[in-house]
Amino acid sequence: MQLGIIGDIDQVEDEIVRFYAFKGYCVSTAAGIEHLLFSCFYSANDLSEEDAAAKFYGSKRFTTFSQKRDLADEAVKDVYRNPGVLETWDKLISEISAVTGVDGARNVLAHNILSIHAYENEGDPSKPYLFELAVSRNRNEAAAFGRDPRVVNLKSVREEACALNSAYMRLFHFYDRHLKHLYKKIKEQPSE
Repeated sequence: MQLGIIGDIDQVEDEIVRFYAFKGYCVSTAAGIEHLLFSCFYSANDLSEEDAAAKFYGSKRFTTFSQKRDLADEAVKDVYRNPGVLETWDKLISEISAVTGVDGARNVLAHNILSIHAYENEGDPSKPYLFELAVSRNRNEAAAFGRDPRVVNLKSVREEACALNSAYMRLFHFYDRHLKHLYKKIKEQPSE
């Protein structure tokens, strides 16, 4: 994940193309966060990679993103007692929760865009297009579940992309600094 990609997307002139590029960036960056959460979970556990993957990704049942985040959170907290490391981790988990939660870009863009309408913002062609994102397979189903269509403009999708990138980079730094070598250390300890 590179922040430079956001700059490249900014150079695209067609606003609708930019919107979809940011959408793709948000979804792929969220997938990167999930992969790093697995790396954290795996490194903080004394499990084989296969067992860690089965538990993290769910072998017989669907495992949600929040459940995966919670598994990684619990594993890291079981390994660390250092208040400074735990404080950094807690802030990071809060940031990840904000960008991947129900109202975060990952959920809204990955799961809820099943129909989209683009239109000019208040009839002013110089303003970014607005995009109406349906939150369900159809408007009747959305209404039945009490969900309102969500209107999102291009700027907010770009901001979500930046927020996801920030969370990804902070998680990568935490993993690299605190967890990357931890699994190896656990395995090298003599068995009792």
